[in-house]
Amino acid sequence: MDEKNTAALTATLSLADRVRALALEGLHYARDPYDRARYQTLLQAAVDAVAVALTVDSTQLRDQFLRELGCITPKIGVDGAVFDRRKRLLVLQRADGTGWCLPCGWVDVGEGPAAALRREVAEETGLKVEIEGYLSLTTKGPGQTQHIQHQVNVLVLA
Repeated sequence: MDEKNTAALTATLSLADRVRALALEGLHYARDPYDRARYQTLLQAAVDAVAVALTVDSTQLRDQFLRELGCITPKIGVDGAVFDRRKRLLVLQRADGTGWCLPCGWVDVGEGPAAALRREVAEETGLKVEIEGYLSLTTKGPGQTQHIQHQVNVLVLA
């Protein structure tokens, strides 16, 4: 895909994600049947845009979106810059076969980034790590990753 098409896909997915978030929050709070119908229409527009852009099944996508009914906020991810005593950086081969990465994963509800990184490193490697601090906070929008949600990532030093 060329740069122009990539930019167009990213813009389409970003707009669809914003419409999806507005529609789901509206469906959560709206009581008037006419308002609910408008939010259903917005949700279907977002579903259609994402389904076409990513060539995925729109029925399954709509069901996935409806499971997130309520106030939509970015997903929080954690990545770990894990060094050993010899200052070697831990990298892992991705399970999906797409390359190499730092230990990473989603932060669970009620869990902080440090605890999430300790859990993810233990799950992925069996190692126990000591958290030393936080290095950066970044955001990714739809189209920049394989995920269709907006996400915030915390880079943790361990």
